[in-house]
Amino acid sequence: MEIAGRNEFQVPYPIAVKKNHPLMIVSARFQKENTWREVSLLEHFLSLNIPARFCLCSTSVSSYGYPLEYKEIALARGYTWIDSAKEFLRLAAGSTAVICGSWKDYFPLLLKVRLRGRPVIVFNSTSGLDNWSYAANFSVAKSDFCVRQEFHLLRPYARSVFPTDHISSCGSFAHARADRLVTVRNRDEFCRHFGLGPEAKIAVLFPKSIGGYEKKIAVWFPHWRREEVRDYAERFIQSYRELIAAGERAGMAVFVKMHPMAYASIKCEESEELRFWKSLVPPERIIASEHTYDFFTHMDVGLGIQTHASIDCAYFRKPFVYYRSAEFEPPANKAFHLNGLTALPLGPSAEWRTKPREIQWIPNWTGFYAESETVDAILERTLREPLPEADYDAIIQEYWGASLAPDFAPRCGDVILRALGPLLARGRISIAAEMAWNLFIYQLRLRFRSKG
Repeated sequence: MEIAGRNEFQVPYPIAVKKNHPLMIVSARFQKENTWREVSLLEHFLSLNIPARFCLCSTSVSSYGYPLEYKEIALARGYTWIDSAKEFLRLAAGSTAVICGSWKDYFPLLLKVRLRGRPVIVFNSTSGLDNWSYAANFSVAKSDFCVRQEFHLLRPYARSVFPTDHISSCGSFAHARADRLVTVRNRDEFCRHFGLGPEAKIAVLFPKSIGGYEKKIAVWFPHWRREEVRDYAERFIQSYRELIAAGERAGMAVFVKMHPMAYASIKCEESEELRFWKSLVPPERIIASEHTYDFFTHMDVGLGIQTHASIDCAYFRKPFVYYRSAEFEPPANKAFHLNGLTALPLGPSAEWRTKPREIQWIPNWTGFYAESETVDAILERTLREPLPEADYDAIIQEYWGASLAPDFAPRCGDVILRALGPLLARGRISIAAEMAWNLFIYQLRLRFRSKG
């Protein structure tokens, strides 16, 4: 059947999608805090009478895949469960196109999908600064910053494979549908549930995953000795202890929101993470995933060292304090050097109008920066000095694009369909041939580069 849809530019995107060859929408990764965030994309396509299936990959397909206990839930909702790479490719072969959440684990699979002539479009549905679209015909990134980031990370000899006009900014599904799917308590209920007084000041620490941190440091700095890796990790953990103690000195109730890897990755054990954090804070101060949006709503400040959670806090218009981040050497990898890409002043927004501060872990954020000798004064200042709303607006635009727009899901869906129309018009042979040629050129450039 022919579908002529609508979009904000009033440009038709006629696409032929047969019922027995639906669009294959693939969830990027398991995110326990907001599991069904991407379903609104499926709903948009179905509202246009475009056949589509929503697919969840198990941990056999992706290290951040869905745990087995979600299989029955997914099937009961009418979604498709994928338990192997072979099944992924079989479903892709029977689909008109693959619309995949952007995640690095899917790179080899999406490459094969394109080589077999099926168009691939990726969209963003994760927080932080993770953008992985290198195997796609077209990518829908969060924001203009994220578009610049993707091409910054591409090596010069790979750019012919991924031309710039194949990436567009729109927004992210990372927090989409949370207001519909997650029950957020009002302030009184929240305080009663967590044993807090009505005037309590709440700080939330957003740490890295502890279990895999030394392994990550060893990858970051492959020439370091074991002792150097352990020292880096120990200094990092000590900084967490100091930050928790500083929050308590400031009269804050300090909670810990474990990294998503703690309960959404086969690379990390949730029980191991819990044991560690219970040694630093009371068990009731460790935030369960289902309470994440309660805390985003009612918290007063976010805390961290190397995290990108300040971007999420800005989404909910909450300030963030980075602590001692500049004391930790960043890896040489380009992914950790993004300061030249931002259109805003560097560093914490509280210093934008005086002397912008540069740290390598994130270009800028709404909030403050603290060192060991200033942390008490900074936390006190955070509680008594609201940031200008314009600062939040600027960071949201920089890192989230149109994510907060009421019509974000339809808007993103329209961007995808506008990109898909010309791809389908080219045909499978053209799509496969283009990818094969690009890979051939890429391999040639790699070979000449290694010889040079």
